[in-house]
Formats: sequence, C-alpha cells, structure tokens
Amino acid sequence: MKNIYRIYYGLLLCLLLPAAAFAQDITGLVQDPAGRPIAGVGVSAGVGVPAVLTNTRGRFALTGTPKDTLIFSKTGYLTKTIVVHGERDIRITLRLALQEMEEVKIVSN
Repeated sequence: MKNIYRIYYGLLLCLLLPAAAFAQDITGLVQDPAGRPIAGVGVSAGVGVPAVLTNTRGRFALTGTPKDTLIFSKTGYLTKTIVVHGERDIRITLRLALQEMEEVKIVSN
C-alpha cells in the first residue's frame, strides 16, 4: 500500500514541477503611437485568467509561461494579442479604434 502512495505522489510531483519551473515574471509597457503611456489597459494571459491593469506609467507585471498569449484591451483602443515567446519585458503600442459614422440624423421637436 505504501508503494502505491509513493508512486501516486511521485507522479503528482512530476506533473506539477514542470509548470512551476517554466513560470516567469513578465513585465512591460503599453503606449499609444505617440509614445505616451496608457493607464488602465487590461492585460490577460488568456480567457478565464484574471487580468492585471497597467499603472499610470503604462507598466504592468504578471506571472506567466514562455508560451502564453497575452491579450491587451482598453475601451477606445484596438485589442492586441501577442505570444510571449520567452520575452520578459514587452513593449506594446495600442492604436485608437476609430469608427466612422455612415449617417447622422438630427431629430427636433
């Protein structure tokens, strides 16, 4: 019976160890095309993973893996998705989401 527990815990350790070994701190800067930092950008490592927000200097920090896909989103800007590829310090430029109106109707009483 003890051997079964040893095997079970050994397998569990083998499964959990690689995930911890590849976790890394990922930091970065989010800016607009003019180079100004953007505060309040949501940065997530995927769907269902809690997002972090950029600070007033446009900086963010999170823990991820070298193969994570990061999603950057903020109202008024185009969402951007990148793959980390082992980078630890990332610079992202978000573009404004410009929308054109086809028609404007003015209604008066």
